[in-house]
Amino acid sequence: PTPLRGCNGLIFGPDGTLYVCQTGANTISRIELRDGHRPRVTTFVGPYHGVYVPDDITVDEEGNFYATSAITGEVYKINSLGMKEVIARGLSGPNGISYDEDTGRLFMSECFWGNRVLELDPEGVNPPRLVTDALAVPEGFDIWNGKLVIPDFGTWTIVEVDMDTGAVNPIVTAGLITPIALKIGPDGYIYTVE
Repeated sequence: PTPLRGCNGLIFGPDGTLYVCQTGANTISRIELRDGHRPRVTTFVGPYHGVYVPDDITVDEEGNFYATSAITGEVYKINSLGMKEVIARGLSGPNGISYDEDTGRLFMSECFWGNRVLELDPEGVNPPRLVTDALAVPEGFDIWNGKLVIPDFGTWTIVEVDMDTGAVNPIVTAGLITPIALKIGPDGYIYTVE
């Protein structure tokens, strides 16, 4: 099997296949999980497509993927065939990205260089909209009940951010050390890595 290098963001696509950003290989890989067999790893988007150090990935209901590149300051929209277009550029350290299927809205966090949370136009026509710059180091996040749930690496907390007003409400304020990403499970629990 193909070794994975420098893995970061991942998501299940509409086809049930796992898509993984490999920052160390400038690649987004597709991993087919097969009952009773080794997973099959193939390249979905390779370095020859101009994707540089992909960090995190999300997908919309039509099967379009969105990936961030903290190094280039770009956000890519990638169709189901692996062809990409840049929908935002000139950003400061794009990191986490999440698409809200309920509203059709796309959100992204910058960390270390920018430390903002922005709403992006999934078509790349309108400029990014600032949601909040009140977090120290917002990392990879998820959306739950119309709120952005974000680990703040800089304050060791997990916060809830209102998509429209940018109001920040701490929800986990103790017991964490360097939370860098989270997902919310179908059980409603927050799962985070440090």
